[in-house]
Amino acid sequence: MTEYLMGGAGGFAMNQNFAPQEIDQIVRAQSAARSIARKNVRDQLHGDSLHGADLSVMEREFEKGDLEVQTLLRGNRVRRFKAFEALPVPQPTVRLS
Repeated sequence: MTEYLMGGAGGFAMNQNFAPQEIDQIVRAQSAARSIARKNVRDQLHGDSLHGADLSVMEREFEKGDLEVQTLLRGNRVRRFKAFEALPVPQPTVRLS
């Protein structure tokens, strides 16, 4: 059925026009690819923060029924190099009284 729907033949039947359908296997493959990318990035961060993340999913069809799903996750890794130190209390240099 997946191969049939990917071929584009699933939209017309007996002169009736049907809306495009989601293909369950493709939706699950996209979700799995996104999940794997997020898990791999979390494992590599080791507690650091990720800012400006951009997740994209690309698909490439090789032959009828063969589909490759790729996921790319980009972002900026932010790591604190030393513990937070509060600024010292400012000392007045000129008295106004």
